[in-house]
Amino acid sequence: MTQTDRGGKVLVLCDFDGTVSRTDVGNRLFRRFSGGGWREIDAAYVSGEVGSREAYRRAAAILDGDADRMLEFVLREADLDPDFRAFRSFCREQGHDLLIVSDGLDFYIEAILRSHSLEEIPVHANRIVFRPGQRPDIEFPWASEDCGLCGTCKRGILRSMRNRYDRIVYVGNGHSDVCPSAEADVVFGRDHLLEVCRREGRPCIPFERFGDVLDFLSRNLSRPSGTHNGRLRGANAAGRIEENQTGR
Repeated sequence: MTQTDRGGKVLVLCDFDGTVSRTDVGNRLFRRFSGGGWREIDAAYVSGEVGSREAYRRAAAILDGDADRMLEFVLREADLDPDFRAFRSFCREQGHDLLIVSDGLDFYIEAILRSHSLEEIPVHANRIVFRPGQRPDIEFPWASEDCGLCGTCKRGILRSMRNRYDRIVYVGNGHSDVCPSAEADVVFGRDHLLEVCRREGRPCIPFERFGDVLDFLSRNLSRPSGTHNGRLRGANAAGRIEENQTGR
């Protein structure tokens, strides 16, 4: 498929915990249902001692809770970005594909999206399996053996879709967002992701909420009706970072 055939098609990949949800739902879930054992596991993950796959395996062994109790908890704890629904509408209007890529768990992401009538957004995440009378199991349908660290290999997902799009936009905040952001054309980051990009001199547009992302893309990647213009690439985005220090 040639670039002309693709007609300037855009894919937006969004992290969930700390990004679409302003709270880290997964972290709160494990703190609540692991009897306190999650703190040590999480510390090992943040320090780089273990990857998320190993962290989840350790956590699954101490996780104690059924699906109903966990769902009730996560729906109470989630704090969806107030501008995300408008951002979703913008992507639809512009013909941009939107996909959530998360190293969290599918059941709470899908439930939270469903509670906000956003269940049509595709989700790539780790899978939790509930069985009567047993501790939940965690499976990794989007893992890669390239490095074996992350449960969901976001870089692998990005690469698998690269030849279908002219531009890939990445929006994230955490450790699992560092690898895929290095291969995206335009990156929006905050927290850990933004710190790493600045330290490594990589282009990254700061943002606080999805309204900032929507504003930037509407000025640089929106297409007038019936056209396929709007050609912002990663290098061009880098030149605009200074004017977007507040994320706007």
